[in-house]
Amino acid sequence: MPTRTTEEGLLDLDASASVNARIRAADPDMVKACGKLQPVLAPELDEDRNPYWADDNDNYYKCLVEGGKDFVRKNGEWVPGPTWGESAPDEALELSCQAKAFDGRKG
Repeated sequence: MPTRTTEEGLLDLDASASVNARIRAADPDMVKACGKLQPVLAPELDEDRNPYWADDNDNYYKCLVEGGKDFVRKNGEWVPGPTWGESAPDEALELSCQAKAFDGRKG
């Protein structure tokens, strides 16, 4: 991928400015050359490969609620509650709940 540094010190992914880098990334030759570098979800986190994904996802949100996050069940789906935007991000809680919920087992 052609690159250059702009006057502001930013990286310009297409030095010629003739091709959008995101479009080039979808080019079959680019996918062939770099496709193996794309992140792969663990099977437990992949909705298509985990037969218990819906159950695990439900357990994930229940864990977040137990941890103090404001989510409510509405029409069978988890949605942010009224005070959801007021809480600070908690990556440790999210990762802990993810590990607990997406265990590859039903229940």
